[in-house]
Amino acid sequence: MISTSKHCSILSFLIALAVLVGTATICLTASTKEAMRAAETSQDQKNLQKKLDSLIIDRMEFVDTPVQPIVNWIRMRSKELDPKGGGINILLKINPQNAESIPLITMDFKNISIGEIIRYVCLNCKLKYKIEDYVVIITDDDSMKDKSVVTAANKELQKKLATLIVDNMEFEELPVSECFILIVGKSRELDPDKTGVNIFLQVSKASMGKPITMSVSKIPLQSLINSICQATGLDYRIEKYAIAIFDKEPANKSPDTQKGYIK
Repeated sequence: MISTSKHCSILSFLIALAVLVGTATICLTASTKEAMRAAETSQDQKNLQKKLDSLIIDRMEFVDTPVQPIVNWIRMRSKELDPKGGGINILLKINPQNAESIPLITMDFKNISIGEIIRYVCLNCKLKYKIEDYVVIITDDDSMKDKSVVTAANKELQKKLATLIVDNMEFEELPVSECFILIVGKSRELDPDKTGVNIFLQVSKASMGKPITMSVSKIPLQSLINSICQATGLDYRIEKYAIAIFDKEPANKSPDTQKGYIK
């Protein structure tokens, strides 16, 4: 026969064991829920990124426009393009003290994703952006991780640069910025689908005004761009939707990817 004291000890042990098992189950359940919640958050961000990449704007053109109206326009166009009508939520968080120093935007693009437009706007205005669960945040907060990464080169764009042949072009003491505007226009004339190439000028004001005197004929578009860059100390990079033109930095210094003027 088990004594009363031993019976109480066994009962106490069983109760304690049940409590521990219950606590472990609760902890396991909580951890599982947190993991599921994290997975859901990650999927929401992936869905938003997919929408940023897949919604393509056929034409956008702004001249000396503040960033806020452009963000409003992008938000509106995203709703028009989204089959579900939800569009993309964009939150512009700018310190009021910095608002007046943000440069105006001049942009003329064809067939470009909304994600790339946001990236170029941020480069132009020295801003950063972050993709959250349901919103893209554009801000001047230096503590935010910069998402302005360079995308992979587009084979279709490379093909256009190699196959679009300029019969004849002449520049006489023409600023670099105006030369590239003319090249964009010429590319659209030559392109069978009339979309041409987009050029993003990510250069200093001094470089924008450098004069070019040049006469070319029977030259591929890429060779023309390369010649202008060599003549003015600039460089270029083929991205997914545009050719980025930027100031060539010394060999021991990495390019400043935050300078930008969009044409």
